Order: sequence, then C-alpha cells, then structure tokens
Amino acid sequence: MNRMKTGASLLALFLALTPLAAEAAPPPPSPTPAPMQTTSPPPPAMAPMDNHVDGEIAFLKAELKITDSQEKAWNNFAKAVHEGNKELIDARSAPASIKMVDMLDNQAKVLKARLDVVEKLKTALDPLYKDLDDSQKVAADQMIPMHLGMLIM
Repeated sequence: MNRMKTGASLLALFLALTPLAAEAAPPPPSPTPAPMQTTSPPPPAMAPMDNHVDGEIAFLKAELKITDSQEKAWNNFAKAVHEGNKELIDARSAPASIKMVDMLDNQAKVLKARLDVVEKLKTALDPLYKDLDDSQKVAADQMIPMHLGMLIM
C-alpha cells in the first residue's frame, strides 16, 4: 500500500510539473529562411514607367507649353524617353538567379543600360533645352526629374 501511495504521489507530481516544463521549454527554432528571391520588381521609385510613360510625356509637353517651333525637338526627346524606358524594362526583365555571380552580371547589364539611356536622353534634351525660353527652362528643371524619375536620375 505504501508503494501505491508513493507511485500515486510521483504520478501526481509528474502531472503537476509537466505543464510547467512545457511552458519553460524554449520555443522550437524558426524554419530556415528561404533564399533571397531576386525576381521581385524594383521599388516604384526605381522602376521604369512602363505603363505611365505616355501620360508623363503628354503632361510634360502641356506643362512646358511646347510651341510649334519646339515640336520637332520635343518629339525627338519624347522618342528618346520611350526608347529609354523600353531599354530599361528589357534590361531588368531578365530572369534573375540567386547566385551572386549571376546577380552581379545582371546588375552590370542594368547599369550599362541606364548609362546608355541617360546619354541618349541628354543628346535628345540638349537641342530642346536650347529652344526653351527661360520660364520653360525653369519648369523643365523642376518637372522633368519628378516625372521621368529613375529614367534620368
């Protein structure tokens, strides 16, 4: 009978302490994070304006009050904006790999494309900028960077 009391006491003690042991146990380790995915789109401030470029060009043309005599230079600039935007989209749309070597190759390709786009935009903007009057230049200096974003910055 003494053994039964001792066994029952040990069982009661075990059952009483089991919840405390479970609460005191450290949480299981969190699962290993998945490898970094590089296929997500760039943040909006850095993304090309793929679906807004026409609206931005039309807005800038209206706000800058492009005249008939400035139309040819404006059209060349607008064409350079379209082509540059497409070039950056194409450069960024390559399937990315999580291998560091591939990521660096892709980054170099994107940076080369950006440099090419900036040089083409500068070439197209120079004649237009020379044709703008002083108030148009002030407006262009303020609005073009805001509305063409990373395409020129």
